Parts: sequence; C-alpha cells; structure tokens
Amino acid sequence: ISSTQDVDHVAKEVESNVDHFVRVGHLDDERAAREVQSLQLDLLVELGGHTRGSRFRLLALHLAPLVLHFQGFADSMGCDSVSFMLVDQVVAPPELRSLYSEHLVYLSPSYHFYAPELNRFPDWNADAPPPRSSQKYPLFDSQVSPDRIQEHVWQTWLRVLRGSQGSIRLRQGQNSREEHELLESNLRASASLAGLPPSSVSFVQQLPSKEHHLRRLASADLFLDTDAYSAHSTSLDALWAGLPVLTFPRESFASRPPSSFLLALGMGELVARGAE
Repeated sequence: ISSTQDVDHVAKEVESNVDHFVRVGHLDDERAAREVQSLQLDLLVELGGHTRGSRFRLLALHLAPLVLHFQGFADSMGCDSVSFMLVDQVVAPPELRSLYSEHLVYLSPSYHFYAPELNRFPDWNADAPPPRSSQKYPLFDSQVSPDRIQEHVWQTWLRVLRGSQGSIRLRQGQNSREEHELLESNLRASASLAGLPPSSVSFVQQLPSKEHHLRRLASADLFLDTDAYSAHSTSLDALWAGLPVLTFPRESFASRPPSSFLLALGMGELVARGAE
C-alpha cells in the first residue's frame, strides 16, 4: 500500500515484486481508509511514522486488527492505534519499555536491515580521493544534517581536533544559502576561538550518486556521530565504505541505532560511554 503520490524507482520495484500494489495517495483520509479496510488485512506494517509526507492519521481509522511499526520513524508512535514495534535490546533496552506505547518485539542482533545499492565494494582507486596514508593528520567526517550538531557535541569534536591536529568534514544542510552561510561562519568562528586554523573545518555538498558518497566516506579516518539524533542509514553507509563510526548513545531510540550496528558487528569498542 502506497500512501503517497510519488512514483519513483523504489515504488516501481516494490510494485513489480508483489501480488497486489494499492495506491491511496490520491485519496483523502476517509476514502483511503475504506480502500485499505476493503483488503481485510490481518496485519499492517507501518513504515512512515511521524515523518514528512506520512499518512499516519489513517492509523486512527482502524485499518487492520494489528499494526506493526518498523524502522521509518526512530521512536515510539505514542498512540493506541499501533500494536507492535520491531526493536532490539540496544535501541530499546527492556528497562526502558515504559517509554513506548507499543508492545516491543525484539530482533537479534539488530532490528535494522541494510541493503546497499552497490552489491560490491566500489573500486576506490578510480577517481578516488588520496588514500588516508598520504595525509599527515587525521580526517574526521560527519555527514549528518548540521541541525543535529548540538553545542556540547561540537565542543567535544573541537577537543578531538585540538588533540589530534586533524580536520573535520561536515555536510551542507538543506537550509537556505543565508542560513548555511551563518552556520558555517559560526562553526568556523567557534573553531578559531578554540585555537584551530580555518582549514580544520570544511563543508561539502551532497553527492549525486551512492558510489561517490561511499568514496568520500572511505577517504576519512573516523566518522564522528551526533548523540541526541544519531546517524542511522548514513552510519551504515560509512561502515560499508570501511569507515569506523564513533557513537555516544543516550536513552532515546533515535540516539542508539549506530550502537546497535556496531555491537552486532563486534565493534563495541566504538560505542563511547561518555564524552571523554
């Protein structure tokens, strides 16, 4: 069931691999609900959650006896119309069950799946950046949305840069040009106050293809994760590219997926227990 009006390559691929593909994006909530109810589903898997473009209000119209919330929104839905949520014991520790309105269904070792668009490691030697060994000082990367970088996280990163004489590469956000220029100016000024040269902070644009994105990640030495809302699929991209991810989990689900991935991969030493 597709609840949006988008017809992209993902929707087409799904449609070609299922027996029935129902589009309700063009219908209002009441008509869409009737269409879904007519299918007499036993279980509805909800993937959108409280995200932009999601039709989560439809869930209140009792589309199926059981509704399962999975992956698209990194937290509890916080409503009675969702029955279950797929998690693991890292992202949703049993002692924090009270934070969730759903019944938690635990997968092991991790709740997340990752299917890279590239089925093999790309040829990093073709048009790739210089290898890390040719760089004198470490290059850190954090290809997360800049609005996830809180002040205490940024100050921790500046301490890392001072101690290592390294540099950090950040992703340009989707803000207006004026907002980005202000953000860049503020972060560079903060780095300067910390005694770091202007070259220690750089900003890069989103690349047009997954392969170029992975090549860029592979050219760094360590991915620095944010804490309140961590890198999810992006951290998996980094690991697929061979770039270690350093993460610092908090209590919330949104902060914990990279910890789940690292522990599942036997890389628990990269799950920090504190800012130091």
